[in-house]
Amino acid sequence: MRFDITVLAVSVLLAAGLLAVMRGITSKRKAWIRVGRSPGPFGVNRRAASQEFQLNGRALVRDGYRKHKGQNFVIQTAHKEQLVIAPKFLPEIRMMPESKLSHAQVIIYNLVGEHIGAEMAMEGHQHIDVVRGPLTRSLKTVVPIMHREYRRASEAIFSQIPKDSNQMNVYSFCYAMVQGITSTVFIGEDLAHGGGWDKIVMEYFPEAMRIRNALIHWPRPIRPIVKPFLVPNNQLEMILTRAERFLEEPIRRRREPNNHDVDILKFLAEYNGSPRKVAMQSLGIITGALNTSTHAITQAIYDICTQPQYIADIRAEAIEALASEGGQWTLEVCKKLHLLDSFLKESLRLLAPEGLGVTRIATSSFGLSDGTWIPQGTYLAVAGEAMALDPDFYQNPETFDGRRFIDADGYPLKPDREFSGIEPGNGMWGSGRLTCPGRHYASALSKIIVASLLLKYDISFPEGQKEGPPGTEDDANILPDVTQMIILSERE
Repeated sequence: MRFDITVLAVSVLLAAGLLAVMRGITSKRKAWIRVGRSPGPFGVNRRAASQEFQLNGRALVRDGYRKHKGQNFVIQTAHKEQLVIAPKFLPEIRMMPESKLSHAQVIIYNLVGEHIGAEMAMEGHQHIDVVRGPLTRSLKTVVPIMHREYRRASEAIFSQIPKDSNQMNVYSFCYAMVQGITSTVFIGEDLAHGGGWDKIVMEYFPEAMRIRNALIHWPRPIRPIVKPFLVPNNQLEMILTRAERFLEEPIRRRREPNNHDVDILKFLAEYNGSPRKVAMQSLGIITGALNTSTHAITQAIYDICTQPQYIADIRAEAIEALASEGGQWTLEVCKKLHLLDSFLKESLRLLAPEGLGVTRIATSSFGLSDGTWIPQGTYLAVAGEAMALDPDFYQNPETFDGRRFIDADGYPLKPDREFSGIEPGNGMWGSGRLTCPGRHYASALSKIIVASLLLKYDISFPEGQKEGPPGTEDDANILPDVTQMIILSERE
């Protein structure tokens, strides 16, 4: 059976390689610059090229960007070839419709979405519309709920910190805060705190990633064949069924004419999708926030410990903003935290979690103004980290400057210099029609967690540690260290 699967896989790969060669011969109007090892004719060197990228992906993209400044280049990544678009071409592609460039199909491909429920969740744009629209418009109502949940969840963690060491794992803290707050915002406080929803969320992502990692290297047509052998004891269907049953009655109630719930589940329910689809969309949005916001906030706390000279001013700003709102966390408080906003943005810029950002797939062929022809099926991206370190976009780009995005009076230089803004050189939030719909929520979430922590505690690395821990590279991405502890000293 194993032999038959391997033969079939090789046959499919050879056919795909032949198709790629023929497409290149017949369709390409301008030769693409190659960076890194070529997969070769029929993909004979694809394995070696993929392994090279897995080991040095970020460096390869960074070096290619600098060597071929202002030009597009193609690179073999861990799983596919991608055309890396020079920043000057972003205006040409940012407003292209889904019929030309698709982000949803990239997510489905990257996550093996047809096998983890993501394909169902991505049907239509409800998951995007509900975050960009109702969630963002509801932030004035939602921010007090977010802080209430932060207090509940954080006190549970603080109470478990050993008194003899006062040490706390940063990643675990951030993960718990993001999970608790986001679940509460999306499905309501009563549901988020009872019935086992937190366990469903905690179990879903690791199991989904186990399936994804087992199948991503196999051609899509034969994944259903190899899946039972590569993913024994698959628990995903059981987890999704539990999520569906958990939300089925709440979805029904939120569809009643006189229902007054204000959580995001209500808005998803109004699209009249099946309970399974709504459950999958809820899990997808929450786990998406877990993997982006948790990493960003974790790194921000490391940067605060590395740059403690900012703590007093960030804390003073928060005290003043809260005093102006009667001591209550509101959206206006979040908007007044300009220094913290700039610090968070600078932390995210230098973290540059995505070496390749603004990923899209061409759903129909088109050309760029320099003559580059992009055939249907081409994967595109921008060099996110390299852009963040480009002196054309940022002065002294490799130096951390927590006040980089505010003026001498402490106000944002421009609207696009705010944490949720997309200034030239910023590939972290996407571009055009599909910029990150949750970036305004992420801004409020990050400020509530970081400012609240600093208002209660002085924080530092363990004695003798001055620098933050290095992250872990994963293809072109980087993940903050998940083991780092910090010392909490309660303020009087």
